[in-house]
Amino acid sequence: MKDVIKQTQGNRKLRQYIEDLSNNKNFLSLYKHIVYKSDSKRKNELLEYAAEKYGIDFDLFQTISRKIEDDELLWGDRPDVCEIEDDYDEIFNTAYPYISPKKSKRKQLHTRAYPLSIKIHKLASKRDILDFIEKRWDIIDNYIEDYRKKTRIRKRKNQKMYDFIWDIHEKSSDTNIKKLKEQLDEKYPNNNLAYFELYKIISLEKQRRNRDAGIGF
Repeated sequence: MKDVIKQTQGNRKLRQYIEDLSNNKNFLSLYKHIVYKSDSKRKNELLEYAAEKYGIDFDLFQTISRKIEDDELLWGDRPDVCEIEDDYDEIFNTAYPYISPKKSKRKQLHTRAYPLSIKIHKLASKRDILDFIEKRWDIIDNYIEDYRKKTRIRKRKNQKMYDFIWDIHEKSSDTNIKKLKEQLDEKYPNNNLAYFELYKIISLEKQRRNRDAGIGF
């Protein structure tokens, strides 16, 4: 059984906006100038204006054109006030050189580290964005999986103390655990760690500091 893609509130909001806009006199006047009265250069200028003023990109313009001309609104789950965009593929995929803009080295490095983005429309509210992420997280996660290996990063609330333990251990290869405990008690009098816990911390820190920390393939 196929998973049902849940409709987002941003999808519903954008649909209502398109329907309202297709009946708006000011927008209809602009639409007629774009479609019927302008040369190529002027048409591009007006399309840019429509994108800035009304938030209508090329795909949405085609959608609203169908609604105005044929009174038919083709709608699915994709038009939304949020969109998932694979920035890495757009920039680095050599199979699509025509959509791979020349980017600065800084931008390329950024994209290698942050390969995915969520594009946010001017209409989007905080609730729209959170709703989108909640209902599309499986899709977002599948995109991200293409660029990373699974790495668990735990928050360590006592990391400063662990660093202190590790530093003492590293300074002397034959550190006596009793002496280490004495120094630890002096620095952190409320640590309440037993000897076996110190051994475990040293072992875990050694693993963490020596493992391959890469998150990409």
